[in-house]
Amino acid sequence: MADAPPPSPPNPPPLIDNLADEYAIQEAVLTLLRFSQDVRYNASLHPKPPLPPRKRKRPSPSSVTIRDTAPPPLKRPREEQPQPVVNPYILRLRNDGHTQIGFLTGIVDYQESRFLFPFEDPTCFEEFIRVWLDVDVRRDELMKEIKRLKGKYISIALGMGNKEIAAFDAFNRKMFNLAHKIWGSPSPRKVPFGSTSGNV
Repeated sequence: MADAPPPSPPNPPPLIDNLADEYAIQEAVLTLLRFSQDVRYNASLHPKPPLPPRKRKRPSPSSVTIRDTAPPPLKRPREEQPQPVVNPYILRLRNDGHTQIGFLTGIVDYQESRFLFPFEDPTCFEEFIRVWLDVDVRRDELMKEIKRLKGKYISIALGMGNKEIAAFDAFNRKMFNLAHKIWGSPSPRKVPFGSTSGNV
C-alpha cells in the first residue's frame, strides 16, 4: 500500500478579511499623500512672515549721565588786546642813536644854563620838554626813557674796562661821555649791574 502524501501546511490567515477593507486602506494612504502634498504646496505659496526686528533696549534715565547729554562748551574767540600807541618821539628816542645824543646834549646844556638837571624839579622838567625839546610828550613817558638810558649807561660802565670803553668809535664815545656828565661814575656797591633804580 502506497504511502499517502504529507498533508499541506495550513494557509496563513489573510491579512485583510475582504476587498472592502483593502480598498479602504488604499484610500486612506492616498488621502494622506494628498494631504502632505497640499501642505507643502501651501507652505511654498504662503511662506511664514519674517520675524519683526528686535527693538534695542533704551537706557533708563537713571543710567544716562550729564556728560552723555550735555553739549561741549563753546570756545569764545580770544579778543585781541589793542596795542598801546607810543609817542613818535619816544619811539625815536628808543631806536635812533642820533635822537639819544640830541636828548642827552639837551640835558647837559640845560644843567649848564640853569645849574640844575631838568629831571630834578617838576617845573624845570616841564620847561625842558616844552621849550628846550619842543616836543609833545608826557612827563612819565620821558622819565621812563631817562631811567632806561641811565640803566644802559650803568651796564656799560660797570661791565666794561677802561680799555674797552676807550676803543669805542666816535659816535658811542660821545654818547658815553654825555651820560657820564649827567650820572657820573657809577659805584658797584650802590648801583647793581644793569639796574635802573635810584635817583635819576
